[in-house]
Parts: sequence; structure tokens; C-alpha cells
Amino acid sequence: MVPKCDIFISYRRLDSAIFSQWLATQLSAAYGQDSVFIDTQNIRTADVWAEQIEQRLINSSLVLIVIGKAWLSIADEFGRRRIDLQDDWVRREIEVSLSSKKKILPVLIEGATLPAKQALPPSIAPLLDIQARTMDLEGVQRDMAEFVNEVGILLGRKPASVDVAYPFPLLTISPLDEQNLKVLAEDCPLGKS
Repeated sequence: MVPKCDIFISYRRLDSAIFSQWLATQLSAAYGQDSVFIDTQNIRTADVWAEQIEQRLINSSLVLIVIGKAWLSIADEFGRRRIDLQDDWVRREIEVSLSSKKKILPVLIEGATLPAKQALPPSIAPLLDIQARTMDLEGVQRDMAEFVNEVGILLGRKPASVDVAYPFPLLTISPLDEQNLKVLAEDCPLGKS
């Protein structure tokens, strides 16, 4: 038997994997480890992943659809937009969520906007009728804390307080100073290969 989860996170790996993993971590900290389903953390070795995804989706109370700037345009190896393919998992997750009348919250990140209705397959176009939530990555720590509370309200739970720590990059790249620019120019003069 597949356990029930409160929150199902739908996302495209090439578009929003890091943010979605971080989101799952924040929501799990607030509402419990078993309350959130995200495929990379909740599917175990030897599980039939398609069944796990469908069952967890059907058993969820709230579906978060994370949409970044490339969500709509990501293509397969033949250049076809994945969202147009009937076997695309993100499309299937949205179709199942809409047909089973799940509570859905589109989450727009990194300046993404909802696409035009004509850009989506008709089976998922009703997604655009749902009020989306924009995450401000400039003030992500404050915004995530508010978002975690909003999710609690949508689930009919007492809002949780969570200490949000944004995963800043480990490597910082500084611009070249004048001395380094001179060395680079001497080592690689223009016009020489």
C-alpha cells in the first residue's frame, strides 16, 4: 500500500530541480517527513516509479506545480516540446490533478510567468485558471517562510514556523582585477591563436 502524502511536488528536472528539492526540504521540516512527495527523495530502489508517482499523486491533498522559465520549452531529443507529448510526466501529473479535482498551486520561480492558453495542450489549459504563487528569489528566505505558512493554510493545518536557510552556492567567482587582466592579455594577445 502506498502511503498518503499531503503535498505532491511536480517539476521539471532541467527547469527547477534544485529549487524543488529545497522546497521539499522546507515543507518536510515544517509538516513532517512523510507529508511531502518528490520523486527523487521518495522513490526507493526496486520501486515501480510510475506506480509510485501515480499513487502518491492520487493520495495527495495539495499539488504544487513548480514552473521556471524553461518549463514550457524543454524539448526531447527530437526537438519536440515535452509538454506536447502524451507520455510527458509533468503533463500527466497535471492532467491527473485536474481530473481528480485536486487542490493545485502553480508556483512560479525565477521570473517565470504562466504561458498563454494556446501554448498548452487543451487537457491542461485549465491550469491557467488557477491563481499562481510567485516566489521572489531576491527575498527568498522571507518569501519561503510566508509560502510554508500559506501551504499550511491550504492544507487546513496550523501554519508552521520554519527557519529557512537558502542554499547559497559554494563557489564565488570574482571579477578579474587589473593585474590579472594584464597577465591574461600577455599570455593570450588578441589576434594570436
